[in-house]
Amino acid sequence: MGEWRLRAVKIEVTCMLATVVLLATFWTGWNLVKSLPAQWYKLEFWCLAYVAGLLSTTWWMFVASLVVGYGWGVPIGLVLTVASSEAIFRFARRKLTHTATTAEKQTSRWLSLASVKSRAVLTAYTLSWALVFTVLFQHHSFSKQPDGWYSGGNTWADLALHSTLIYSFAESPQPVLQFPIYPQAALTYPFLFDFYTAMLLRGGFSIQLALVVTSILSIMSLLILMYFFVWRITRSSFIAAASGSLFVLNSNIGSWLFLRDWWASGQTLAAFTRNLPDSYVHFEEKGLYWTQVTIDLLLPQRGILVGMSVFFAFCLVLFLLTQLGTKKISGTAQSEHENKSLNFSPEASIFRYSFAFLLGLLPFFHIHSFLVLVGVFGMLLCCQLYHAEFSVTKFAKAWLKPLLLLGILAAPQLAWQFGKTAANFLSFHWGWQSGESNLVVFWLRNLGLELPLAVVGIGYLFYSKAAPWLLKFLTIPLIALFILCNMFSFQPNIWDNTKFMVYSHWLMIVVGVWALHMAWQVAQKMNQAIKQLTSAVVIVAILILGSGGVIALTRELQLNWQSVNTEGLAVAEFVRENTQPDAVFLTADTHNHPIPMLTGRPIVMGYAGWLWTYGIRYLAVKRDVVSIYSGEAQAEELLKKHQVQYIYVGPQEAELGANLGFLNQFPKIYQSERVSIYKVGQ
Repeated sequence: MGEWRLRAVKIEVTCMLATVVLLATFWTGWNLVKSLPAQWYKLEFWCLAYVAGLLSTTWWMFVASLVVGYGWGVPIGLVLTVASSEAIFRFARRKLTHTATTAEKQTSRWLSLASVKSRAVLTAYTLSWALVFTVLFQHHSFSKQPDGWYSGGNTWADLALHSTLIYSFAESPQPVLQFPIYPQAALTYPFLFDFYTAMLLRGGFSIQLALVVTSILSIMSLLILMYFFVWRITRSSFIAAASGSLFVLNSNIGSWLFLRDWWASGQTLAAFTRNLPDSYVHFEEKGLYWTQVTIDLLLPQRGILVGMSVFFAFCLVLFLLTQLGTKKISGTAQSEHENKSLNFSPEASIFRYSFAFLLGLLPFFHIHSFLVLVGVFGMLLCCQLYHAEFSVTKFAKAWLKPLLLLGILAAPQLAWQFGKTAANFLSFHWGWQSGESNLVVFWLRNLGLELPLAVVGIGYLFYSKAAPWLLKFLTIPLIALFILCNMFSFQPNIWDNTKFMVYSHWLMIVVGVWALHMAWQVAQKMNQAIKQLTSAVVIVAILILGSGGVIALTRELQLNWQSVNTEGLAVAEFVRENTQPDAVFLTADTHNHPIPMLTGRPIVMGYAGWLWTYGIRYLAVKRDVVSIYSGEAQAEELLKKHQVQYIYVGPQEAELGANLGFLNQFPKIYQSERVSIYKVGQ
């Protein structure tokens, strides 16, 4: 009984450590965002606070732990991040008190959505997506069942890598920057979001709770910041909610393929929907290669949640930077569109430094979002330099120090990520995955109604003088990015261009929904028949744009694939308790192998599909792995070469031709029905 109570107290204390990390994240973010001379909507403020606090807290913990290890590094990092944010907040308040105008000093008031309709739309949007993504992430984040842990879809594949990194960080005494599934290579994969999750795991959360909490906080911050940015530049709750929803529910002609298969099946719609054969959006067998954003990116690609959140934080900061010192900051949409120049006043320096800070900390979270933001920001600065009548001195005085801060923060990360990579990722590749088909037809099939609506919307956007200028500006670099991704491959796996094009997809959705809204507004001034027809067209268009996403998410909840069985869980627990965190294991290259996935122990070579994607040349090592398991003459030399301490033999290793006669010379430290672990050396 006493032992049980002691264990309960230990769990409670360790869970408190994870809670402290979360509280420090929001406390830090609160200080940083409150330092900006702006008025915020409360939900917008707390999402910005989470994003800013996440980046700052993670970096402080990471750097401190690199120096002194987790034991002292995590508490020192938390103290430093809170203390530094407090110092920034107090400094910003003093500076504004002495230099700011009355308009900038009024930063304590919160903005509120004036109409009941706007508040209702925001509430419905937030609660609906919070519920959907809570269910999705709980279902996909190693859901526990009697015979093991489960996931589904692309998350089933990618979660294994994220779990490997999380356990690698959590189990080691301090951060290790070697790739655990290929320890000969440096860890160039953006890892800091997994590092943050690992700190929650070390702090007492289960792996499931750590994954779900970080994922839900991040996806909701992304969706809410997206909503408020679109709301601020359009003043339309319809455009904000519809574009945010359709961004994650993107569709194409797959909806028609769904209807065709349903009709051919002879089943009722309910019966056919209960057992969907495919997602009907990313459906390569039918020539549909474009991503379904939620199931292909937001659920499995954890880093993009942070990267896109920072993108929309940047957009909000950019918007406020144009409005600082004017009454437009909380005025009407028409007045807010009038100011098209960045504010160069001393008071605006806080915004400039905040942007440099957010962007500079991003590469180790999500390099693709960093590169997109650099391109957008670079174009913005060129445009503003021209708009400022070539006042180079004024421009340099305002931006030189923030850009220097950005360079100091980002340069070491970029040097590490690109300097440690052997492969040249950039290559000319026309048409993305269109092959020999007509490129326009390919994208009409893959984007569906989104493409023609975007074309119409972009045309009207640049025709209309009342259109949001910031939306006009973002259209240029993000459409240019889409074109570049149809001309070049930026990674060995060309499908990964979607990590760039997802921003173009967001822009096309917003512009398309804006065009529908403008058409509806024009129709309201006409007769009743035109009003009704236009309303019907808008509703049908919205349903078509989102139908494929609804089908895809429905199927995603039906997928229930085993990530690890009970035997694998038992092996992983034994390895965590009986081996050192840096002990090198020899295993097969199965992507969801329990040794790397649930212990973080380095293995000689992991899943080849990932290694190829990251530009790692692994073929020689793969031959070495096969040679060792086969017990060839040079096997013992190869064990020494790769510093192997344990050899794992399970069903996958048996398929490699594991030579038990050779392996049995080593002491066996673990044996279950299908798994043996041998210790190499003493």
